[in-house]
Amino acid sequence: MVVLEMKMNTNSLVISIVCIACFLVVAFSLNTVFLEKVDQLALTWAESIRAEPITALMHGFAFLGATKTVFVLTVAVLIILFVARASHKELAFTAVTMAATGLVNLFVKEWVERERPAQYMLVELSSYSFPSGHSMGAMSFYTVLTFLIWKRVNKQSHRVAFVVFASLMILIMGFSRLYLGVHYLSDVIGGYLLSGSLVFFLFWLFQPRKSNG
Repeated sequence: MVVLEMKMNTNSLVISIVCIACFLVVAFSLNTVFLEKVDQLALTWAESIRAEPITALMHGFAFLGATKTVFVLTVAVLIILFVARASHKELAFTAVTMAATGLVNLFVKEWVERERPAQYMLVELSSYSFPSGHSMGAMSFYTVLTFLIWKRVNKQSHRVAFVVFASLMILIMGFSRLYLGVHYLSDVIGGYLLSGSLVFFLFWLFQPRKSNG
């Protein structure tokens, strides 16, 4: 068990480093011809498949990923953890991860100052575009939930089912930002990478360490 925990700690740190390295590559490539062309193609494709039923669903995901909604969901998870007598580290990990996700997103948006693709937008937003806050929030929230549930569920099929569910929620949330024309594809990918780096780093940070004594 100790060996497994040490391996998970090491893997989490490696994943975090890889994610932040990839995020920096994306961040410093935003103005390249290649990425601009990819972003344009993705938005054009998303615009071409718009239909009323899909649009309604995507607006639903926009609400689900809004800051206030994520805050309420996070508080609900914390209450459940508290009632279930979860460890202080689990409570702290959940709270710190979600709070840090929002703060880091705001900081990076102000640092990069990327304008949104105004000509494609179905929703009026005034904040900056990179990275996608909805994508970051979904990545953090559902990854944290996966960690928490994985620890409590022993049946492998149930674990896999939740991982599939969480992955779909993350992917659809990112797609909804592209579909609604409020983000470039690189905003979504950047959000996933930055949030992934943050979550796995904090997971590594909050894990118990083997005592030297």
